[in-house]
Amino acid sequence: MGASDDKTLAFYDRSAADFVDQSVWPFDLEMLADTARLLPESGHVLDLGCGSAWAAKAFADRGFKVTATDGSPGIAEQARQRTGLPVTVLRFDELVAVDTYDLIWASCSLHHVPQSALPDLIQRITDALRPGGWFAMSVKCGEGEARDNLDRFYAYYEKSDLTRLFAANGKLTAPEFRSRPGIGFSGTPSVCVWALAQHQ
Repeated sequence: MGASDDKTLAFYDRSAADFVDQSVWPFDLEMLADTARLLPESGHVLDLGCGSAWAAKAFADRGFKVTATDGSPGIAEQARQRTGLPVTVLRFDELVAVDTYDLIWASCSLHHVPQSALPDLIQRITDALRPGGWFAMSVKCGEGEARDNLDRFYAYYEKSDLTRLFAANGKLTAPEFRSRPGIGFSGTPSVCVWALAQHQ
């Protein structure tokens, strides 16, 4: 996770080994496969808030150059051990790359960012993308901000919220959406939405 919320990061550090053991949804694997087809051969992928780094490993196995980052030192260490990939400890507000990546992939990580901070982060993301690059993110659907039963901070978004955020950024195409129901690490049912847009 790349979150800057100390309680959220502390949870992931404490629970790192158990958290990275959770299974990956087939729907997310399909999203990854479809997104990979959009990328140039040997393109550079940033897995932002990589968690177990399952996506980083999947992109690497497809021949892409991969950079994996997570804000939790505990999660990053577990991801290194399980994938054999280097994983950098990086909070979202520390992203400063420019024209570097063909894809920035943020799976179930950006909903730990306060709604007030997400426009700045999306600006950092678009700055880090190469022209024509892609941005894929998934978040939990809903409204407002709250802590879950594990004391993790969440900001919830509807598709319309993401459409407005991307339009306000001015560098991203209107997002394409996919949704799936699921049950998170907390055991609470939720609906997650993927948004995919291209850097114009």
